[in-house]
Amino acid sequence: MRRAPRTLPLFPEESLPPPDASAAPGKVPPRPVQAVDDPASPDLLAPSAALPKALWLAVQLSAASHTAPAAARPLLERLATRLGAFSPRISLVEPDGLVLEIGASLRLFGGYAALREAVTVALAEINETVRLACAPTPLAATWLARADGDDVLEIGQLAGRLGELPVTVWRGDAASLALLRELGARRLADCLRLPRDALARRCGVALVQALARALGQRPDPRAAWVPRRGWRETCELPAETELHAQLLEALAGLLERLSHALRTRDAAVQRLRLELFHLARPASSVVLELLQPSRDAAHLHELYARRLEQTALPAPVIALALVAPRLEHDVMPAAAGLFTPGTGPAACEGVPQLVERLRARLGVSAVHGLCLVPEHRPEAAWQPVAAPGQGVRDAPLPPAAVRRPVWMLAEPVALESHAGHPWHHGRLAIEQGPERIETGWWDGRDVARDYYIARDRAGVRLWVYRERLGARRWWLHGVFG
Repeated sequence: MRRAPRTLPLFPEESLPPPDASAAPGKVPPRPVQAVDDPASPDLLAPSAALPKALWLAVQLSAASHTAPAAARPLLERLATRLGAFSPRISLVEPDGLVLEIGASLRLFGGYAALREAVTVALAEINETVRLACAPTPLAATWLARADGDDVLEIGQLAGRLGELPVTVWRGDAASLALLRELGARRLADCLRLPRDALARRCGVALVQALARALGQRPDPRAAWVPRRGWRETCELPAETELHAQLLEALAGLLERLSHALRTRDAAVQRLRLELFHLARPASSVVLELLQPSRDAAHLHELYARRLEQTALPAPVIALALVAPRLEHDVMPAAAGLFTPGTGPAACEGVPQLVERLRARLGVSAVHGLCLVPEHRPEAAWQPVAAPGQGVRDAPLPPAAVRRPVWMLAEPVALESHAGHPWHHGRLAIEQGPERIETGWWDGRDVARDYYIARDRAGVRLWVYRERLGARRWWLHGVFG
C-alpha cells in the first residue's frame, strides 16, 4: 500500500498561519509554542504559553566616531568583541551601529537594569561615545538609538513610540526622503497613517517593509557577526618616543583589550607579536613565545617589559600594534583534585610562567628543558627541548637498579691515578661498581667503560669511570651531591 506524499514545513514558523493583516499596527498577537524540547519541565514552556519575548539592545556610535567608514569597521568589531560577554547573538548595523539580543541573558545578569549598567561600564572602557536603546525588534532598537536612546520594552508600545521619531532614522534613499517631505511626512507616525499600498507606490516597498520589521509584523533575520580567527589592535602614540615606560603604558591598554577578547571567546594565546612603527624606517617587531597558552594581561605585560628592556630601538616609535595570529581554545589548565590539592596540572602552573620570565630576561636559547633519549652512553642519553617536560618519559630501568648523578659534566675530566686508584683532591673511596657500559660501535663513537660511585674526602659522591681499553685512565663524569 502506497502512501500519498505529504509536504512538511522546514521550520516551525512555516506551520503557523500568517499574521492577521487586519491587526492594528504594533498589536501582534503572541505566537503559541508548538513543541517543548524538555517534557520533564512543562512549567518552563507549556504548549499553550506565549513565546518568550526577544529583546534587542542597539549601540549607536556618535557622529564624531565614524567620520570615515574604513575607520568605523574596526571600531564596530572592537565593540562587538567586548559585548560578546553579554550575548552570543550580535549583528553589525554598518556603518555606525550594532545590535545584540539580550532577552536570553536577562536572568543571568539579574534583569535589564543590571545588564544595561554592565554594558555601559564595558563600553566606557573603550572610551567611545555611544547611545543605547532597547526594543523588542532589532530595527526598532536601532531607530531609537539613532534618535534619542529611549527604551521600549513592550511590543504594544512600539507603534506609539516609533511614531514620534523623525523619518530620517530610516536612512532611505534621498529621493524617497524628499518625497516624504513633499507629502508632509516628517515623523514615522505620518507614514503609519498613510495607506500602505499608496505608500509603497510612491516611496517603494523598502519603507513599508522596514516599518513592518520595526513593529514586529515581519521577520527581520540578521547576519550574525563572526569574530576574526586571529586578533590585531593598533595604538597610535601622541608623539614619537623612545622611552620604554611610554611604550609599556600603551601596550598595557592593548593587552587589556586582548584579555577581554580572549575571555569573551573562552580562548588564550601562545604566540604574540608586538610591531613597533617608526617614522622613516621599516617596522620592528618583538615576538613572545609562551610555553602554555595564557590570557593573563598582567603576566603578558611583565614578559614584554622584560623583553623591551633587552631590545634596542632602531628609531623613535610613533605607533604600535599587538598581533595574535592564532587563538587557542580549550587549553586552560584543569583544576587540582578535590582531595589532592597539591597534584594535577594546576600544581605545576607556576613552572611554565617562571621559565617564561627567565626567557624574557635571559633569552629563549638560554633556558630550555631536558628530554630522555633511549641511549646507554650517558653523554648521549639526553637532549635539550624547547619546553620543560616535553618528551619526558619514564626511564627504561627502575630507579633502584641504577643511579645517575643530577649534575653531568659537559665533558669528562681526567683524574690522577696512583697505583691504579683514582685521585681527586685526595684518594677516592669506591662505594659501588663497576657498572659496565660498552656500546656505540656501529656509529664510530664506541665506548668501553666501567663506572663507579666514589666518595672524596669531603664526603661528596662522584660518578667516575675507568677506560677498559687503551691507557685505562680514570675520568670524572658527574656529581651526585
